[in-house]
Amino acid sequence: MKLTQRELTIAAQIVSKLRVGLDSTPYTEIFDQAHREFCIQMGKEFDPNHTWLALVGARKRGLCSRRFRDKSHNMN
Repeated sequence: MKLTQRELTIAAQIVSKLRVGLDSTPYTEIFDQAHREFCIQMGKEFDPNHTWLALVGARKRGLCSRRFRDKSHNMN
C-alpha cells in the first residue's frame, strides 16, 4: 500500500507525541487513541491496520522527532 506524504506527516506527528515506544502500542488504548487522532486529522475513517502502517512507515522513514526503545526488545 502506498502512503501519501500527508498520511506520513500526520502519522509522524502522532508517533512523536507517544510517551511509549510504538511497538508497545498494538491492542492498547494508546493505539486506539492514536488511530482516532489519525482519522480525525485525515478527515476520514481508516482501518486500524492502515493507521498502523502509516505510523510504522513514518518511523521507518525517520520522520518522527522522538524515538523510544521498547524494554521488551532489550537484549540486556
